[in-house]
Amino acid sequence: MTDLTRLMSLGQGALATNQRRMANAQNNIANASTEGYVRQRVDAMTIGGKYATNLKGVTTSGPHALRANFLDRQEAALSNSLGFHRELANAASTLEGTLFPNAQSGPATRVGAFFDSLGTLSSNPSNPAYRTDALQRAEDVATSFRRDAEVLNTQMSSLEDGLRQDVEKLNSDLNDIARLDQTIRQSVASGQPAHEIIDERNRIVDKVTQMTGMNVVHANDGTVQLLASDGRAFVEGGVAREVGLENNSGELSLTLSSTAGPQAVETPGGSIGGRLHAHNDVALGALNELNRSAQEFADSVNASHRQGFGLDGQGNRNLFEVDPNRPAASFKVSDDVAGNPSRLGMSSNGQPGDNGTLRAIMDLREAPTTGGLDFEATLRGIQQNVGKTVQGAEREYELADSSLFQVQNMRQSVEGVSLEEEIVALNQAQRGFEAALKVMNATESMFDSLMSIKS
Repeated sequence: MTDLTRLMSLGQGALATNQRRMANAQNNIANASTEGYVRQRVDAMTIGGKYATNLKGVTTSGPHALRANFLDRQEAALSNSLGFHRELANAASTLEGTLFPNAQSGPATRVGAFFDSLGTLSSNPSNPAYRTDALQRAEDVATSFRRDAEVLNTQMSSLEDGLRQDVEKLNSDLNDIARLDQTIRQSVASGQPAHEIIDERNRIVDKVTQMTGMNVVHANDGTVQLLASDGRAFVEGGVAREVGLENNSGELSLTLSSTAGPQAVETPGGSIGGRLHAHNDVALGALNELNRSAQEFADSVNASHRQGFGLDGQGNRNLFEVDPNRPAASFKVSDDVAGNPSRLGMSSNGQPGDNGTLRAIMDLREAPTTGGLDFEATLRGIQQNVGKTVQGAEREYELADSSLFQVQNMRQSVEGVSLEEEIVALNQAQRGFEAALKVMNATESMFDSLMSIKS
């Protein structure tokens, strides 16, 4: 009787084990197409361990999620790089597309045409047609500075609007992660499995890391920490901190809520980092260089022009006017000269045929600016730098995209569901279940036979 009871217990253990294995395989098959689902496994193990001396039967451990932590970290890093360079390339390419179509009417070309017109005027400084053309070329210079400044400001405004939407979405995702972490922590503490909730949480974490490149640290209670590069936590212990976007004199930065108020955090990676870089370093950087060039060009020309005299014998006039707070956007021909070519101060001695001041202005064409290059080369460099940024970002994007594809395939081979493998596992569990059921039926039959003999 004792042996039959033990045999019945062995059969019951085998039956329960294979039931769990079948349920696990069915769950994997049902979630094969679920985004972010990680394959689970139920392991069969002998009671008492594999070196147990007494046959006590079989039980299960799990289900366990088959996570490839190293590949997860690699994928997060590559997704970060991919998002960063994708957004940087897109924004810089848009900027390049709006600046380069104006290249023939941009500041570099217009400054060159202005100096060319002065060369023509130098042959006959009092010629009305030559003076009219030179003044028109000066107007063209002013128009080109204002137009490029408008393009850059429009691009920056568009990037800022997009970033504010990104930050709103980021805060929503961070709150969802914190909420799910609270549920996960409660489930883990009570000994209940939380694999589906963890998968849902991890899908959102993946999106956040693609947006920001945050570091993810997994805690023993199942929750996660999302950390900035300086170590400050965006999410910790099931609590999310609010992210903001601050505009400081045109430069944007992320802020993180604290007891002392919003605190700036280091520029993140990911798609938000790419947009921040495009705004602060590409668009704002180009605008700052354009403003510096506009101010320096106006100051240099005006310094010489004030020394010259117009056909009316008057001097001490500026050719250009700029607002020092926004030189390129405000660039214009001065009111003293606008619409009146005879007031161009080309003579150094007040004589109509003299071109001394005109030549002094022409000499500025070859003069180095603060950056060491002449004005035309400096202005061309602004557009060229944007083009280089596009090329570099596209190259890095393609590299990250190729590497990410390989890592995702490797990760899928570990974490993803193979329908063929799960069907095989399901069939094995079913055969095991049937075998255990036969053992139990045979044992029950023997038990009934013994009972009938005794009676």
